Amino acid sequence: IGVVNNSARGPLLELVDGQQRCTTIFLALAACAHAFSNVAKKTAKSDETLAGEAKQEAAELWEDLSQRRRVGSPKLQLSREDRDALSGIFEDERAHARSPVSAAYRRLRRELVSRPILANTTSSWRQKLDEVRVLRDHLRSGTEFILITSSRDADIYVLFESLNTRGKDLTHAELLRTRTMSLVSKHQHEAESLSEAWSTIVDLDRGKNNENRGRQFLQDFYNSHAGERASEHALLKECTVQFFDYEGQVSLTVARGIRDIVRRMSDAVRYLETWRRPTGPEWPYSDARSKKWVRDRHARLLSVLGHRAATPLILAARECLDEKQFSKLITDIELAAFRYEVCKGEPNKLSNFYIRMSKTVRDQAADFDLEKFKTDLWELVLGEAGDDDFGRAIETRLRYVPGNTRVNRRVLHFLTTLDQFDRNSGRFEMNTIYAQDLTDLEHIAPQSTRVGPFASEEYKHSIGNITFWGSYPNRAAQDDSFELKRSAYLGCNVKMTRKLAALTEWTPDAMRERAAG
Repeated sequence: IGVVNNSARGPLLELVDGQQRCTTIFLALAACAHAFSNVAKKTAKSDETLAGEAKQEAAELWEDLSQRRRVGSPKLQLSREDRDALSGIFEDERAHARSPVSAAYRRLRRELVSRPILANTTSSWRQKLDEVRVLRDHLRSGTEFILITSSRDADIYVLFESLNTRGKDLTHAELLRTRTMSLVSKHQHEAESLSEAWSTIVDLDRGKNNENRGRQFLQDFYNSHAGERASEHALLKECTVQFFDYEGQVSLTVARGIRDIVRRMSDAVRYLETWRRPTGPEWPYSDARSKKWVRDRHARLLSVLGHRAATPLILAARECLDEKQFSKLITDIELAAFRYEVCKGEPNKLSNFYIRMSKTVRDQAADFDLEKFKTDLWELVLGEAGDDDFGRAIETRLRYVPGNTRVNRRVLHFLTTLDQFDRNSGRFEMNTIYAQDLTDLEHIAPQSTRVGPFASEEYKHSIGNITFWGSYPNRAAQDDSFELKRSAYLGCNVKMTRKLAALTEWTPDAMRERAAG
């Protein structure tokens, strides 16, 4: 499948789908040429006629493969980026021994030619030469190529996504890289910078368990700019139209614009990759001036809550808002997202809101109305997660689960957030930060309880029976009775835990009253 682009050298065909198959056929033919050379070398002294035939076959095939001889058929040309990967593997294999293409070439030679033909001790060298000829002819005439071309990129990319269902697919990032590299290929400096920027994006799909990460990034990046979702089956087309809607060789100014877009994409990938770090995501502003509490909320939103739905909006805000605006936006999203997810609000409603707001942020930048955003966000959230819904969800869904780190981190997130909230002023105490890796959940009635009402899993792991320790050493006391823990609670730096010391006993009624409060 290819796009016809006109250039000074005449019409060129940009290959969108079929690169791997074409490369495999090319390498297989090269293996035949190598076999012809091998036959010529082995028979040079024993049969000059046979050696001459083999040498001629090798020379003609190498000439055809090297594109020095044209036979009226379309010829593939390597892109600037791929030239180094293939150059020299036939002449100097040692220098390219670690190249994946060189490894593929060696395997094709071994499996197609060396073992079944050249190493066959029952056949003569004449028979071996004829068998290599048969293989070459099958590769040339027995391979059927169906060529689909169009002068419009968009049509080709839609067709590719509809038909490319077999084999090992090229990723969306790889296809877009090929597309953009062909656009800027005559501008060497921009092409080199572009190739470097694409490498970060293409690497998203490499390694184990990385399927679709590149596609997901492109979806988020597109959504962040367009303000609407890309169609599931037209992502390539829509990314092309949104960011790279050019034909043929582009001017230097356009080439630099394409390079800058991909650099922004690469920069966004580097930021998003920090979300996967155990220590939490990187704050996207150097020389940070925001309070540590705000930066902690940013980390919680992405690492603890895993609120990936907000990715398009966060990408837009990171590029277009100053640090103070970004801090306010993150705080509003984090508080709303927790309530929405605990109440199991309709995911698409919130996600679509974020996507629409992404475009608004990019359009308005410094003039973006954060108060209106907060009003609209909470109107949506309260429609799906009202106060009564939230109260019930806390009691029924926010429970400690033994061994489930993900769920228990959310329980800890809720409790630490609640402890920082001052009900009298309606504000958070931003001078207190509870680092999740230094904070422990605490069962008021111990998990080891085997007798009485708190032996029940329903009571033992309910939110009313859970508090937390701050920096106070607690592990030695975690299995003690409530009576023995009271003195430890009194010395705790956590308000909600210290408050428990005022109780004389811990009962199911006390637990229910605490949960309701």
